[in-house]
Amino acid sequence: MRLYVLVTSCDPLRVFIFRDGLVRFTTMRYAEPNENNISNVYMHLTNYAVQKHSDAFVRDNEEEGTKRRITTLNHWFKRKGFDLAKIWKCVDEVVVKTLLSSIAVLKHNYRTCFPNHNLTSACFEILGFDIMFDKKLKPYVLEVSYLSFHKVLYKCFAKAKRNLKKSQPYDQLLLE
Repeated sequence: MRLYVLVTSCDPLRVFIFRDGLVRFTTMRYAEPNENNISNVYMHLTNYAVQKHSDAFVRDNEEEGTKRRITTLNHWFKRKGFDLAKIWKCVDEVVVKTLLSSIAVLKHNYRTCFPNHNLTSACFEILGFDIMFDKKLKPYVLEVSYLSFHKVLYKCFAKAKRNLKKSQPYDQLLLE
């Protein structure tokens, strides 16, 4: 699962977790690796570059595709009777704990870059958190990525434009 996290301050730590993002799935049901399936990349890797070659690959389908929105996963959790609030509380905890593990470095770097800026934050950061769940739905942080702000904005505007075109005639919106 890829979450987007906005950090607006490191002293005090101020974090906003965007509740939507991407979830990647394999095209084959996961099974614990063994000598018979260890080389089955369609079972063990969620990478798009790998999965698109699978005979079972489904493109751009929220219910069955290999790439879905987190909101779709949340609906699935609810339908299956999982405690969504508890799941998100655990996700929030691993995100915050990950950030706290590097807070001393963050504060030092911030103060080095902005030595005279004390009243408000002088910058922000958007991070991508890749999170995986175990079979008990315990979340684990796999990777934290720095995101270029311009890249994020472009993707947000492009997606908003696509969704807008689907929901109403685009020409009508331009005339209003």
